[in-house]
Amino acid sequence: KQVPQTFDIICGRGTGYQHHLGNKKFQETIEEFKGLYQAATPTEKNKISLDILQKLRSLSPGGHFLRREGQRWVDIGDNRAREKINQAMREAALKSQYQSKKRKKNLVPDSAMVEELLNKQQQLFKKMMFDSGYGNELEEYEKKSLIAVVI
Repeated sequence: KQVPQTFDIICGRGTGYQHHLGNKKFQETIEEFKGLYQAATPTEKNKISLDILQKLRSLSPGGHFLRREGQRWVDIGDNRAREKINQAMREAALKSQYQSKKRKKNLVPDSAMVEELLNKQQQLFKKMMFDSGYGNELEEYEKKSLIAVVI
């Protein structure tokens, strides 16, 4: 082959290949089957990867899994293509798990939780001030702050 066609999947490193239409279609297909693949048994996963391979191979023009050898583009074959599909599925599953954990970490705390944390922080600060010998200064500061709030 001289040049990859529209729906060929280009195997290689770097972001240049990610923008090729065939590689985008590959990623869309991985996302489409990701949930099914994650819940599948090993036998079912083999069937799913074969279904994905057949779906991608049926695309026209193209549908080949290509890698560059010198000046030529060579199809890597079905076995290697299925390895690539399975690897992409595993990576998609890991990415989903990471994003799920990240979303859980980014939850906004409610006001009661914020108030509790602030109270604990203030208590720790007061303890630290008293333990360091600055208890009197802290009490004076708090009295002035309280007077300012009342006025």
